[in-house]
Amino acid sequence: MDGSRERSPDVVRPRLAHRLGALLLAAAAAASGACSLLYASDLNDLRTSPGLDADPRSDGGGDGRAPLDGPDAADAGDAASPTRGCAAMKPAPRYCRDFDDGAALESDGWSLDIDPPGKLLVALDQTSAYSAPASLRASLLGAPGCSYGRLVRAFPSTSSRLDVRVRIRPTGPWSNTEGVMITHIADDGANACAAILYLHDDDNDGVLDQTLVNMQTQTTPNDVRALNGAVPTDEWTELGMVATPVAGGSGVAMTFSIRRESGSVSETTEVFAQCTLTGTTRVKLGFHCEDGTGEVRYDDLRVDWE
Repeated sequence: MDGSRERSPDVVRPRLAHRLGALLLAAAAAASGACSLLYASDLNDLRTSPGLDADPRSDGGGDGRAPLDGPDAADAGDAASPTRGCAAMKPAPRYCRDFDDGAALESDGWSLDIDPPGKLLVALDQTSAYSAPASLRASLLGAPGCSYGRLVRAFPSTSSRLDVRVRIRPTGPWSNTEGVMITHIADDGANACAAILYLHDDDNDGVLDQTLVNMQTQTTPNDVRALNGAVPTDEWTELGMVATPVAGGSGVAMTFSIRRESGSVSETTEVFAQCTLTGTTRVKLGFHCEDGTGEVRYDDLRVDWE
């Protein structure tokens, strides 16, 4: 893994995390006469977009806001995939988001973390979805070193069990190693503990060979471990992570799973003695400390806790 990425742990870096509305307010102050356009791109008005190739900001312009040239995802529903999506999950998880309704994201507690503005895009997208009509798409648009572009949400504290699962579809060919999902199993000061999942191309041939987890804490900024199984490009795969306290001891046991469309499942259980399952949980979907170009989609996120 690239050393520059390891030197920027998510639990200690000075963050540039904004609610999207606040980001656009700052932009409006610097660009007179553009207020109506800027406010129209608030998370409350997210629309689906036609895809990276047709994106007017694919040259690296803009500030990470979604373009408004597609139909409202909230109008279509999940009729095209009746066995998928949040409504079809039985039993229903405590939280689920299938990224079909952009208007609900900000009111549902989501915020956008874009750093630096202009080289990353987070948008709803209809070109590929695990549950129709839309998914969440994160794109690197010629981003400089250690750039961040992700959607973020906090969840209630838990001390017994945390279960996070999401469908993910990386676009091939892949580029080296990219951090695509972060779960803070604790996000409170000295106890902060973040599991960062990386998709890794071992030999730079554009094909994903390995999945890595980097557990970052204040005292152990980089604890990198290899997981069983690789996430393929251009295919919807379920990433799962279940965290529970170590029985009769200290630390957290975490089981990571990779479930492919074929039904095959790869699992890995690791114990992280440096972590505790306490404090605020936070999920981040998108690119973590990356550069260059890349694209990944997310759908059917579900979170359970006890």
